[in-house]
Amino acid sequence: DMFVAWGAGAELHVAGADDLFVDVGANMGSYTVLACAARGARGICVEPVPSTFTRLSANLAVNNLGDAIKQGLISRL
Repeated sequence: DMFVAWGAGAELHVAGADDLFVDVGANMGSYTVLACAARGARGICVEPVPSTFTRLSANLAVNNLGDAIKQGLISRL
């Protein structure tokens, strides 16, 4: 299954290790951290604003999700 974050977060309760979580406009990555670190889903998050991307990268690193950080795109596939 694939889940796209639309801001409600309800989909996080059913995301699991076999799922792909896509977060476009990820901001600091709160939904990505919940889906990937807490629920074990694979994830892709995109944040186009450079200053926010810096905070997103730091948040993912703190949550052990920073291994695949690339400029403008973070992928944990």
